[in-house]
Amino acid sequence: MNNKKKINTTAIFLVLGAIAYLFCSYIINQISTTGEHCIPIIGAITKAISSIANIRGVIVTVQMLLCIIMTLINHRVGGRISALLLIYSSISLSFAIISSGDMDSIPGLSTMILSLCVVYVLAKQLNLRETDALTDYLTGLHNRRSILKNLERLIKAGKPFHVLFIDLDDFKFTNDSHGHKAGDQLLKVISERITAILDKNSVFGRIGGDEFVILLSERNNVTFITEEILRLINTAVYISDAKINCHISASIGITRFPEDSHNAEDLIKYADIAMYAAKAQGKNCIQFFDSALEASILREAELEATVKDGLLNNMFYLVYQPQYHTATHTLRGFETLLRMKNPDNKQIETSELIATAEKTDLIFLVDDYVLKKALLEFRDTMCGTGSQYTLSINVSARNISGKSFSDSIKKLLEETAFPASCLEIEITEYCLMNSFETAVDNIKSLKEMGVKIALDDFGTGYTSLSYVSKLPIDLIKIDKSFIDDIDSQSVNHDFINAVIHMGHLLNCEVISEGVETEAQLDMLRARNCDFIQGFLWGEPLSFEDASALCRKSYSEN
Repeated sequence: MNNKKKINTTAIFLVLGAIAYLFCSYIINQISTTGEHCIPIIGAITKAISSIANIRGVIVTVQMLLCIIMTLINHRVGGRISALLLIYSSISLSFAIISSGDMDSIPGLSTMILSLCVVYVLAKQLNLRETDALTDYLTGLHNRRSILKNLERLIKAGKPFHVLFIDLDDFKFTNDSHGHKAGDQLLKVISERITAILDKNSVFGRIGGDEFVILLSERNNVTFITEEILRLINTAVYISDAKINCHISASIGITRFPEDSHNAEDLIKYADIAMYAAKAQGKNCIQFFDSALEASILREAELEATVKDGLLNNMFYLVYQPQYHTATHTLRGFETLLRMKNPDNKQIETSELIATAEKTDLIFLVDDYVLKKALLEFRDTMCGTGSQYTLSINVSARNISGKSFSDSIKKLLEETAFPASCLEIEITEYCLMNSFETAVDNIKSLKEMGVKIALDDFGTGYTSLSYVSKLPIDLIKIDKSFIDDIDSQSVNHDFINAVIHMGHLLNCEVISEGVETEAQLDMLRARNCDFIQGFLWGEPLSFEDASALCRKSYSEN
């Protein structure tokens, strides 16, 4: 049953209840004024039940019941109608008692007054329950249900308005670092600050966690309001429980009615999409929704489903790209690369899948798959070649920044019996930006086990050199983008030379990826780059071919 049908049904019940009440009042009035002889049927009924109760009392009780039912059906409208009817009946009975001196109506008057009290208390309690059901328990703002009801009301009114979806950036860090009480206090303060700048026509609510929604009428300057909200959120909040000044930012997505949608749920969903786009731009900013954003989200949803399907149906597989000593062209080991095929054997670009997986917890499943499969496949090969080769495996920033990552690697090495000295974990500069202290702790623990650490895509991120110098890294990897233009960009020569020199100063070896020409090889060899990988000396191989290459290289050396 839709909302319109519910409203129509409620109205019918209320009208019927009011008519029944008035009819009962008419009967009572007839009994009081003309007696039993004017209404023979009532007179007969009265005589028949006189030994049980007075017919007037029975009808008054029915009236009371009708009022209670109307109040329960709709405590706002039904409660008001019931109160008016009861007040009218009470006044009428009072005048009748005064004018006629008939004391028999006093019990009826008492019942009416009692009924009025019951209706008042019942309506008040139902209103309180509805308020609680529509209010966020922590901040006192509207909750999700209330926001949707207000959205429906505004859509029905047909006037333009904006929906603002606000999400606090990195709020989880505050909760984890300072406790949930500190997080709750932060939410309350921010709620109060935003409420203070909104007019009475705006609807402000918290729909869960650190997510807020504002329904802003067109008369408001949405750009000014959103910028002011960002400013207020950015202003430090003193957390008394933790005795600290907390600094936080927010990302805001905005949809417009009627341009973006006429559906309440869609308006919130699209504002949520725009908010995530704002986060992708670097957080602490505003983003309006458009159709391109929707297409992007649908694409991500499709890719996420593809990753899940690939893991579930064993559609992923691994290939291994050889890495060689630059000076001698002897095998150093392999970099592990993830690949995926559709059932129709069509190759899928895995970089898109990995980027999507990194935005969800799927990346942990992908990392687990790669690590376990690679170690199991290469265990016998590594052990059979005297453990002299290195198997390099990329892990995500979220994994290396997780507190239990080093423990999970230790457990996996024990389960697979893979020699720790043959494993190299590749991390990126982005890993260090997420949680530097945790990442360093994990790296140190891995080093203690004998695992090597490589810093991938060096020079493409924003990590301070002072950070890099503090890391116990074994290998620095020069990104392919610097090698591609080496023939035309002289500045790349200087940069590569600097990276190799700095790597050696840090007691690290240096590898260059993407080497495809003899000219590139000659330049790297002249600058004492330790290792190379690329199509010039070897394309990615299946496990069987990579294992065969290991055994051949081992026998030759």
